[in-house]
Amino acid sequence: MKKNAFLFEITAFVLLLIITVSQLYGILRYKNTGSGGGADNFYSTDVPIDVVIFGSSHAACTVNNGILWSENGIASYTLSAGGQLGDGTEYFVKEVIANNKPKVALIETYLLLSEEFTLDSFYRSALTSKFSPRFIDYTLNVVRNNKLDRTTLEDMLLRLPIVHSRYKELTREDFISTEEYIRGYRGSIETIAFEPIQISEGTVELSESTLIHVDKIIEVCQSNGVEPVFFAAPYCASEEQQNQQNALQAHVESKGCRFLNYIKDYQEYGIDFSKDLRDTDHLNDYGAEKITRAISDVLVSEYSLPDRRGESGYELWDDHVRYLSDRQFRYNIRECNEVSEYLDLLKDRYSDFSVLISLNGNYRAVGDDAFWPALADFGISQEDYEKGGIFVLRSGNVSWYSDGSAEFSHYEELGTTDLNIYKTENDEFANIILGEDIFSPEYNGISILVFDEKLDYIVDAMQVNVYNGTEVIKAELGD
Repeated sequence: MKKNAFLFEITAFVLLLIITVSQLYGILRYKNTGSGGGADNFYSTDVPIDVVIFGSSHAACTVNNGILWSENGIASYTLSAGGQLGDGTEYFVKEVIANNKPKVALIETYLLLSEEFTLDSFYRSALTSKFSPRFIDYTLNVVRNNKLDRTTLEDMLLRLPIVHSRYKELTREDFISTEEYIRGYRGSIETIAFEPIQISEGTVELSESTLIHVDKIIEVCQSNGVEPVFFAAPYCASEEQQNQQNALQAHVESKGCRFLNYIKDYQEYGIDFSKDLRDTDHLNDYGAEKITRAISDVLVSEYSLPDRRGESGYELWDDHVRYLSDRQFRYNIRECNEVSEYLDLLKDRYSDFSVLISLNGNYRAVGDDAFWPALADFGISQEDYEKGGIFVLRSGNVSWYSDGSAEFSHYEELGTTDLNIYKTENDEFANIILGEDIFSPEYNGISILVFDEKLDYIVDAMQVNVYNGTEVIKAELGD
């Protein structure tokens, strides 16, 4: 009996240790692949994904999943990694097919040709995915091909030794998922003008390693009924880089597969190097829109993809489109430098958000023209405007108003986020706390907070100090 009890205790201890280590690793592990929608969002998607985009950051910056969805109902996902080489892309293709077999694999080719190994890129590809035989095979191949030492192999296979020190850099996102709706594309409106590239028709000899990975990707896709489509995104490619892509195109096409060379054919698709790039290597929103629509035309005309709009389980794609719309709105409204411009732009969208408008202290110091009658467009009466105070607007209506009171306390939930507003006799201005963030007014004037309840994030926040005029003071917000 004592022996059985001892074995039971040992077994229970081992199981508890395994569970504890597993949970610890779940917190400490890398979540960010450096581009795309990430591995977590992919694994948690339990409906069929019809198109998956693979590759480096070029993949995530070129294909706008929101356009594919909103215009044609294509359920796409970008599982890419910053700086990912051919072996990492091959691994991701295998992992996707094992977990959610798509109809089409869109394979971006910028770094398929590179052999410049970095541990950082290896970590982003390996340590964000699930432990599986595919992970072990990928890790063994990378260690062998790059002549890494035994310690690195053991650490990678155990995983925890690599990430155990991350406790110093943990954020809220390490404990809870906050962006489940991201399907890949985030984009940027940043624009840097470049001279157009000079097209090269030359080719080069591809390395054996490149050909092995490309051929394996094709083989894995075709043996599982997945159509592989390769594409080269436009960027400031040198003659040598263009020649590499030309050679890759010839090889892929010799295998009977499609290769979309948007570098060589950039003019055909209207890419303007003075307007469509955010940096030398990546398209901005304007360029991505053009290439995405070109890719969409191919997908719609040549592959039998269903229109998933309205289907149960695909709500996250609608949310991703909403996120992209919010992001564009934030870009636009943060270009407003005067409060009149700001209010004029906000009035057309405020019913989509929860909006807090606070009239603070001596807000009428510069005359009523600064804020009135503009605030009438938000359902605020002149009488209430003259009283001042705080207005909470939800779904286009005033849901709560402090009624000009000198002291008040109010609590409500905006979606899943707590909103606390209060003012005591000792406070010059009200205290506004949304979740963990403090947005209490600092100046006589107006302050506005715009919040998306559905996606649970702050879209924008600003203040105006009337003693310095009517210029908008923009709050510092995250991406």
